[in-house]
Amino acid sequence: MKQSKKGTVLVVDDEPGNLGVLFEHLRQADFKVLVAEDAAGALKGFRRFQPDIILLDILIPDMDGFELCRRLKEKSKGEDIPVIFLSALTDTASKIKGLGLSAVDYITKPFHPDEVVARVERHLTICRLQKQLEKQNLSLQQEIIERRKAEEKLELQAMLLEQIKDSVVATDLNGRITYVNETATKLLNLGAEDMIGKAVHVFGENPEKGATQDQIVHHTLKDGKWQGRVAIYDINRDEHILELRTWAVYDSDGNATGMVGISTDISNQVRAEEALKEAKEIAEAANLAKSKFLANMSHEIRTPMNAVINMARLLDDTILNPEQHEYLDILLSASDILLFVINDILDFSKIESGKLELEFIDFDIRDMVGDAVNMISGKADEKGLRLTNRIDDDVFPYLHGDPTRLRQILLNYLNNALKFTEKGEITVHVSLEAESDTRVTLRFSVTDTGLGIPKDRINRLFVSFSQADSSTTRTYGGTGLGLAISKKLARIMGGEVGVESEEGVGSTFWFTAELQRAESPRTGKHTDQGISRE
Repeated sequence: MKQSKKGTVLVVDDEPGNLGVLFEHLRQADFKVLVAEDAAGALKGFRRFQPDIILLDILIPDMDGFELCRRLKEKSKGEDIPVIFLSALTDTASKIKGLGLSAVDYITKPFHPDEVVARVERHLTICRLQKQLEKQNLSLQQEIIERRKAEEKLELQAMLLEQIKDSVVATDLNGRITYVNETATKLLNLGAEDMIGKAVHVFGENPEKGATQDQIVHHTLKDGKWQGRVAIYDINRDEHILELRTWAVYDSDGNATGMVGISTDISNQVRAEEALKEAKEIAEAANLAKSKFLANMSHEIRTPMNAVINMARLLDDTILNPEQHEYLDILLSASDILLFVINDILDFSKIESGKLELEFIDFDIRDMVGDAVNMISGKADEKGLRLTNRIDDDVFPYLHGDPTRLRQILLNYLNNALKFTEKGEITVHVSLEAESDTRVTLRFSVTDTGLGIPKDRINRLFVSFSQADSSTTRTYGGTGLGLAISKKLARIMGGEVGVESEEGVGSTFWFTAELQRAESPRTGKHTDQGISRE
């Protein structure tokens, strides 16, 4: 059979009369026609001849046309072959189902042969035009992509040429200069003609501050590239520190022919780094001296202050008149406040100088929290405040760590809550953050119904010598060190601090700490282990 100009049509129908009529009309229309009376024959003809279009009956013996259509579409080359259903089923559901299988048309029986031929020609024409358009679009898209890449490459090269401020030097395998750009000549205060043919090291290099040219050549040719610092001198013997990157250059046979290097003058940056390092060392030394001075002064002041307090308490046990008692109460109150301030400064200076060490003992978390609450319960009662504490059931009670420092943070939080709460309650809550077989991380929080803190002032908290409001010191007293010390202590114990607050409603101050599990209830034994960390 001669090759059809219009294409090949596969007709699948179990009625011989339909096959005969369609075969004759399609052949007269210059189509190559394949016929099949069942699904098996259709699949065989499809695999062998790869038709351009398929006329498919739905009611065929061994498989309905819908299923056959699915199988034909599943074939690797059958996805784009148009299918026209030709069926006696005229209901809308069948038509929708057929078109839902990506069929291009649905013709109902009885049919007019010329109409079928016309639809076949129309769909083949559309199919061919679509393929041509897709091919043209693909080619056009590829061309656009290539042009865009070329344009981007040209734009990048143009930008680099216009904006490059680095020195570019090319050398042969022996390190003799074969090319320099204008930036490199300005760096050394030499002309290009004075540099071409000479090795870089003849202009002077400082091996104490960077690699030598011989080292750079060796590593570049060995590894294909190198990066590091070099120190060279210009014609006026001014030193320049350069950040240098080099690459080996190869010919078409893969043989090295030379090297190219791009360098950035970082002399000012290096000098600034050195000055900053020196300033930092001076500041650290001054800070250490300040901390030592504070620690020494705190010790010197605390000793006589303890004597003043003790003597005042002894005096309180003697017979005094009411006016003397009033004066003595003021003296004791002021002394306690001053001692509290001195202790804060001493702790702060110890932390700042890195001399604060934690003690590690076994303790019961319930006792530690209870002690902290009991220490302020009297003052809470005086103000009519409800004071409660709660430890979650999943918190392991027997721990190994520093209960004194934990209690110190809790007391800082509790005293703050007591100071700024006029009515309502203060609650201590201990919960489990994380745990392993040997360690636990606990979250301690103190919630009050006090004044609260404005949002724009929360960031001032936990900062040394700072309070949420400058008027706080005048109204309530305090150094502003308590929260800063609490933050540093929490971090030493592997935790963090934080606060949530709403002005006029109250605040919740919290901290976390990482502790070891103790094997048994509190023994009171100390270990000789200490730790000092930030």
